[in-house]
Amino acid sequence: MADIFKAVKFSQKTLNDITGFDFFVIQDGESPDDIASRFYGDPNLYWLVLLSNDIIDPQTEWPRSTQYVDDLLTSTYDGFAFYFNQNMDIKEGDIIVRHDESATAGVSTQYGVVSRYVKQYRKAECRNTTFSSDIVYSGGFGSPNTVYVFRRKSNNNYEALTQGLGTDDVNHLRPARVDTLADSVQYFEKENVIYGPYSRLAGGPDTFDPTITDYPSQDSGVLSMMSAGALNTLIGRYMFSGNRFHKENGINIVTLRNVAEETSIGENGDRRVIKLIQKRFVRDIKTEVSKLLRGEVQSGISKLEYGSILSSTYGG
Repeated sequence: MADIFKAVKFSQKTLNDITGFDFFVIQDGESPDDIASRFYGDPNLYWLVLLSNDIIDPQTEWPRSTQYVDDLLTSTYDGFAFYFNQNMDIKEGDIIVRHDESATAGVSTQYGVVSRYVKQYRKAECRNTTFSSDIVYSGGFGSPNTVYVFRRKSNNNYEALTQGLGTDDVNHLRPARVDTLADSVQYFEKENVIYGPYSRLAGGPDTFDPTITDYPSQDSGVLSMMSAGALNTLIGRYMFSGNRFHKENGINIVTLRNVAEETSIGENGDRRVIKLIQKRFVRDIKTEVSKLLRGEVQSGISKLEYGSILSSTYGG
């Protein structure tokens, strides 16, 4: 039925006039042909469902099911995000390795390749990983697990970026926090306004002040976030105090999962409600569409609209 979408569409005037439509709530996972079967009694009228909502490409424009989003996150965004208090010049291709005291040289077989480093959020994202799920930690003031961050040099040797940054001058350290990649923070938002990660957030309710920023020190060193006062920021509190202070101040932590779910069918999502041209018009629309596809009208995109092709049907 691809030819229909090349030849026919409802005019904007028609789409804006709700008197010819009924509203319909999509159930999670339903496709256009499922809706056509339920509403019109004919799954082959799926194209009418799409035309009613001005959808040309259902692959990108139709609301995604929660299962689709979960599968997408698993297949595309499977991995982990590491947040480091210490300043490190982490780059794509660096390797984060879990420390294991019982392993040779303390280097375990669990590792991940950095696919992106978001400096503003002090976050290293790893998509290709062998980490076990217990690497995740959001309890505050440092993960119980320690890691190395290595960079391959031109002579195929490895440099430990974590050398000297942990306690006791060892070359491994504790991440401040570790999320699954899907649940890692993308930005902070309050009342539809996005705020920078270094906006002031002290402990307790009513302590959010976006007019004040506290940036971490730019030099390398231990506890650079806290030593610069940057602990009392949106990202500092997220890294070391969990999410409690954000909730107390009405700040939403928007994750990659949240972003993906914006196009899915949520429990109260507006995209669950679609319009469907009323059943009384279906016969006449099918007749007009048949004429269009047979070339009995002028070439090009033709619009079905009140007072025009379907004027007698719509009473336009």
